[in-house]
Amino acid sequence: AINDNLGHDQGDSLLRRMGNTLNQLIENTQYSASRIGGDEFVVLLPAADEAALNHCIESLHELLMVDNQFNNHQPISVSIGTATSQPNERVEDILKRADTAMYEHKKTYYAQNDRRVSKYNPANDQ
Repeated sequence: AINDNLGHDQGDSLLRRMGNTLNQLIENTQYSASRIGGDEFVVLLPAADEAALNHCIESLHELLMVDNQFNNHQPISVSIGTATSQPNERVEDILKRADTAMYEHKKTYYAQNDRRVSKYNPANDQ
């Protein structure tokens, strides 16, 4: 949607900002981050427990908050899906579970956002 509405240069700029944020997140860790397509990224946290996962998510939100303060004309928001590996589970299945969780998070976000928009409509003020 960004590319369609604001152009590819703006879309590329947002992808670079997100990439830089993820690089800061994984700096000095055994974690890795990659863009897997479009505006989707994956962060792998080998041997991380739930506390480490939650800390990583908090850190990501903090890094984005700082980035958005400097780039408030085009803030970045994220929908996050997580999954931990089960014994003998294929990587593809782990990613699919994380992807499903991310889409549920995104669906909830847009449902709440749409609700807020529908409560206030400037056209009703006229």
